[in-house]
Amino acid sequence: MQEKRTKDFAQISEDKLTIEYDLNDFNESLPNLAKELYEKKESPEIIIEGIRKEEKPNDPGVIDFIQRCKTSEEAFEIINFLEKQGEIDPKEANNLISQIKENGIRSFGPLKTYGHYERNFRNYH
Repeated sequence: MQEKRTKDFAQISEDKLTIEYDLNDFNESLPNLAKELYEKKESPEIIIEGIRKEEKPNDPGVIDFIQRCKTSEEAFEIINFLEKQGEIDPKEANNLISQIKENGIRSFGPLKTYGHYERNFRNYH
C-alpha cells in the first residue's frame, strides 16, 4: 500500500482512512492532543441520535405533503386526494390514516413550514 507523507511526519494511508505518526513527532507537533490521549481520565459516553446528510431535492411524496399539514383533517384530505389521483394505493392510504389516528400527525416528522425547501436546498446544484 502506497503512503504519502504530509508535514514531514504523518503518513496517510492510500484509502485515506488512517494516519500514522511517529510517536515523538506526534507528541512534539500535537502536545495538547497527546496529553488528552495519554491521560487516564474516563471519557463520557457520547450518544449520536442521528446523522444529518445533505440530500438533493426531489419531487415531494405523500410524507412530504403530510409534513406540511397542520391538522389531521388536512392530512386526511391530502391522502384521499392522492389516492383518487392514483399516486398511492388504497392499502397505503389506509396505513397512513391509521398511523395518523394512532400516533398523530407529527409521527411523520416535524412540520415543514413555508420556505423549507429554500432554506434546506438553496445551494444545491
